[in-house]
Order: sequence, then structure tokens, then C-alpha cells
Amino acid sequence: EVDAIKIGMLATGPVIEAVAEGLKDFAGVPVVLDPVMIAASGDPLLDPEAVDALRSILIPLATLITPNLAEAAALLACSPARNEYEMGMQAWKLKEAGARSVLIKGGHSEGPTATDILFDGTEPVSFEAPRAETRNTHGTGCMTAAALAACLARGQSLLDAAHEAKRFINAAIAGALALGGGNGPANPLAWLQHR
Repeated sequence: EVDAIKIGMLATGPVIEAVAEGLKDFAGVPVVLDPVMIAASGDPLLDPEAVDALRSILIPLATLITPNLAEAAALLACSPARNEYEMGMQAWKLKEAGARSVLIKGGHSEGPTATDILFDGTEPVSFEAPRAETRNTHGTGCMTAAALAACLARGQSLLDAAHEAKRFINAAIAGALALGGGNGPANPLAWLQHR
């Protein structure tokens, strides 16, 4: 039995179409779509031709999409949001474009606070946390989407799931692992120490 679905990087239009077809077998199951389009380095991870397929085919099927600032801007063909107001406006525009609900992740923003904005069609809700002084944040977007899906699978509301996912990812960043020569990963097991 499937209680929630989390979708990450899909890369090409045919893959997006195949996933959308597969979702027909899971009507009513919450779907969290992390539209992995741009790496933290700025490198594209989705074929440019596939962006339209993501927008028109898959995003309307998702319960929640979780773009970061660059991905939200790419989906809207505009500049990245620079503040919470602009994040809220972009979330609203994504909802207008077919998303059922949107969580724009603000981890790549500047300043002492990392703010995410959730918009489900009513009022935007912000989730703030002090920015951790670490470069070891690899995987945080994927982990956030996975945490949201896990919370929805347990029957939590979207708002409660977003609160818990923010707490989860903050703990994962606080317990990040300095592995390798580049940016190390956040540590999803750190959550067990912070519950």
C-alpha cells in the first residue's frame, strides 16, 4: 500500500511522461514533487525541452511542489526571488499556473535566516530558521521533500508536515557531515538526536 509519493530528478520529457502515466494508478495518494532542475553549482539537471512537460503534465498532478529559489524562477521564466514578498508572489504564480500547493525553499537566499514559503491558495505561511554556518548541505532539498512525503503519509496536514519537515532539515544541517573534498551531506539521522 502506498501512502505518499515523492518524486525527484527526472531529467527528460519521456521520463516525466512515464511517471505521470504511473501516477494514474495512485489516485488520492499525496504526491510531493521536488522539481530538481538546477544543481547548487548552477548546472542544469533537466533538459530544457523537458521544462514544459514538467509544467504542463506533472506539476498539476502533485499535491505539493518544492522548488528552491532558482527552480521557482526557472519554472516562471523570471529572476529568483530576493525576499519573502517575492517568494510569496512566485508561489502564488506557480499556483495560478497549475500547482495545487507550493513550498518555495529559501535555503539559497542571503542573510542570517533561511526562510521557506508555503502557499496552498489561502495565505502564504513562512517557516524560518537561523542559517547554519556550514557548507555541508548537500541533499537538503531532496531530504526536505522526502520528509514532507513521510509526514503526509502519516496523515498530517500540509501545514503540520511543513513545520515538521523544517525542523527535520534544520537538525540534518546542524548535524551535517564534512565528507569528501566538496560540500558534504546534511545528516538525516541527526533528527534522532533532536526529537
